[in-house]
Amino acid sequence: MKNIAQKYSRKLFKFHPQTYYHSLRVAQISRTIGNIIGISESELNELYYAALLHDIGKLCIPLDVLKKPGLLTSEEWELIKEHPRKITEILNPQEYQKINTIIPAILQHHEHYDGKGYPNGLKGEEINFYARIIAIADTYDAMTTNRVYKTKILSPQEAFQEILDNAGSQFDYFVIKEIQKTNISKLDKEHLVNKRILNQKQRI
Repeated sequence: MKNIAQKYSRKLFKFHPQTYYHSLRVAQISRTIGNIIGISESELNELYYAALLHDIGKLCIPLDVLKKPGLLTSEEWELIKEHPRKITEILNPQEYQKINTIIPAILQHHEHYDGKGYPNGLKGEEINFYARIIAIADTYDAMTTNRVYKTKILSPQEAFQEILDNAGSQFDYFVIKEIQKTNISKLDKEHLVNKRILNQKQRI
């Protein structure tokens, strides 16, 4: 699993460094959330690699779409929404089999707890547990780092409040409440990655 994750992370770095750095932060934040919840070490490792590969499907998205500074057209947005499925096209059969335990997390990280996400409109516990954690980490990073298409960056506290406001709709209520019990500074990426990585710009 580690070798496959490293292989495709290197490909992503060469293709679109900003998405690579985003994925690295999401992996670290996901692992922190996993620690807060108290999952096992083996589960933490699976969660980390699933999060590291969660956006690997963007290797199939045109760079001009990923780098576009303005709003996406409806056609461009439909392309973006296909990126979770692309993992099945990118991996060869042997690789797919080796990481099959984390494939659902990669496929489902944009599903919403209320069923209004994509690509399959899954809801509640139909959604893979790792995917529910990655969804929170992904959104947290999106709101607290520079993006080519936005001007406002939220503080960790503001971002977590936004996530809390969407607990039970977009996000798993149980996971959010567990995070709420601890110090929100544990999710502050300044404690997880260096500022050179934080200053990179990317699109979700």
